[in-house]
Amino acid sequence: MQQATGRQAQEGEHQAAARLPKSLVRLAALLPVEDLSARVLATVDRSDWMDGPDDPFGRIAAALFRSRRSHVVLTGPPGVGKTAVLEELARRAVSGRLPSLVGWLWLRIDCRNVGPEDSRACLEEIFAGVLQLPQPLVLCLDGLAALLKRANGGSNRPFLCTLLTRGEIRVVGTMTPWEQADVVGGDAEMLRLFTRIDVAEPDEGRALRIAEREATRLAAARSLVLESTVVRRAVSWASLFLLNESHPSKGLRLLEEAIERRDFQRQFEGSTSPIVTVDDVAQVLAERTGMPAAMIAGSSPEADFEPLLTAAVVGCRIRSHGVL
Repeated sequence: MQQATGRQAQEGEHQAAARLPKSLVRLAALLPVEDLSARVLATVDRSDWMDGPDDPFGRIAAALFRSRRSHVVLTGPPGVGKTAVLEELARRAVSGRLPSLVGWLWLRIDCRNVGPEDSRACLEEIFAGVLQLPQPLVLCLDGLAALLKRANGGSNRPFLCTLLTRGEIRVVGTMTPWEQADVVGGDAEMLRLFTRIDVAEPDEGRALRIAEREATRLAAARSLVLESTVVRRAVSWASLFLLNESHPSKGLRLLEEAIERRDFQRQFEGSTSPIVTVDDVAQVLAERTGMPAAMIAGSSPEADFEPLLTAAVVGCRIRSHGVL
């Protein structure tokens, strides 16, 4: 079944490439390219992820409509959902919920893994392809910072600014706040062209609502069901133990791995239970953190933190009665 799944994924990639305009086929051999205009209406509706006072879509649409600062940089830590914002933005435009963007083409290119030595060539290839497409067009560059860095400390900022004067194209890029400070900083031309919009990390309540819906969908796709408390426990544990990651991604990743773990046990290890449990999540988190699953779940009668703290703390001696 695993081989069949791999073949299906390859076939899906070939079909997606076949649907791309001819001018982008060569680019698609270098970078992941998606025609969002053709795909977003068939994907899962995530509109409730961002509804509320932090809804960024009206601000993005207003920026793209302007004649100055008419390109956008979405900034936020990894895992807060910047790519999901791009997809939902395209969905709302294609479905008519953003009237100022109706009729625009939407193209997403994943640039996050472009190296400094390849960034100039990739940037040239991207614009050589998109300038041949029907316009107006919104070019979503996921990981824009990677395209701006050149080897030996150089920058592609002037080149990008020159390219943005050609054609009726708007760019929506994503990067982290520290990348924005590093590669954009106080560059006057970039600040004249781009509007920065921060994507905030959702609080735990919203992260829970996101995780409940997404995890239910993922489990149903594998004919599994979720134990009643598993989503709430996963989000809570993610907040407690995965401090260097952000919601909603960190809770969702725990749940996704727990679902896949249960499916693997059912298919290949003789398990008959279709229920994804709290213990499944604890086992996944134990693999991620090195902490015993029983300690994470609170089921260990003696929670001995000394070995873990000894390995983590530098500069002091730890004993069972306190810290020296």
